[in-house]
Amino acid sequence: MLSSRERCIRSILLEEPDRVPLSLNIRPEPYERLRRALGVSSYIDVCRRLGVDIIGTGIGLKGGYLPRGVEVKEGPYGPAYTVGEYRGFEVRRDIWGVESIWSPDRTYTYTYHKHPLQHIPLEEYRWPEVDVEAFDRVVKTRRAYEDYCLRGGVEHLWEMAWQLMGFNEIVRMMFVEPGYVDKVLDGLHRIRMQQAKLLCEAGVDIVYDGDDVGMQKGMMMSPAMWRRFLKP
Repeated sequence: MLSSRERCIRSILLEEPDRVPLSLNIRPEPYERLRRALGVSSYIDVCRRLGVDIIGTGIGLKGGYLPRGVEVKEGPYGPAYTVGEYRGFEVRRDIWGVESIWSPDRTYTYTYHKHPLQHIPLEEYRWPEVDVEAFDRVVKTRRAYEDYCLRGGVEHLWEMAWQLMGFNEIVRMMFVEPGYVDKVLDGLHRIRMQQAKLLCEAGVDIVYDGDDVGMQKGMMMSPAMWRRFLKP
């Protein structure tokens, strides 16, 4: 029988594994119900009971627009904190400076409120920094779960770019001022590459780069635009 790590690596290399590898992505609320139903106390115990093969890790960010000493809450794509209310809904600003409105009675239900690069010049924007101190934690995770496939994620490129600029605005600027969009993407690329480098040095098996450039009926942009701005 293959270990979880061997099973995943075989699949990545297009070699036949003994079974399909499993990954677990779940919100905190159903996770707690699942954990109690399984009668276990930790995340790794849940993974073992379900036969999950992939353990997630990552190297996050610091600085940016997240002040010290605030109550850290969930943001769309990073840590956030409460900055006020809008029509009775909580407004949060995340580490990127993106503001979002959150529903009080639903988990992970939000809409975007303000995009920082619509209000300040790019030269004044405070980019978050990669939290290099998290490297040691990833190394410890690698050592603790040697038989598991370790996956580490990097920041999104397209999704973070349009969150910084606003979706309609970034699409417009791709036509009228593509050089500006390049600068925003370059800033994100530097962060992503630093994260990926550290993850590889820590020994992860997979560097995960998730992004959405498609819709139900096609791409969000023409193939030519995708090649111009986003194609690796």
